[in-house]
Amino acid sequence: MLSKADKQYLESMYVSIETFYEAMKNVATKQDLQEIKDMMVEMLGQMHSYQQESTILSYRQCEHSDQLESHEKRLSLLEHNFSVA
Repeated sequence: MLSKADKQYLESMYVSIETFYEAMKNVATKQDLQEIKDMMVEMLGQMHSYQQESTILSYRQCEHSDQLESHEKRLSLLEHNFSVA
């Protein structure tokens, strides 16, 4: 997940959709601008989906790590019991 500083850095590096739209008024047609805006909105939606997926995968990895640690403890206990007997 992005930190607050990372978000601020990204915001400083990129202009907003509205700023870009205003700057392009003199260069492109309304249809061109709408297509660009639609693409940018779609890309932002995909980025949001990827961020959600990353959060879910991170949680699952943590959950699996805990489960593996629990298995390791149980296996060590079993191995110790069999070696003592």
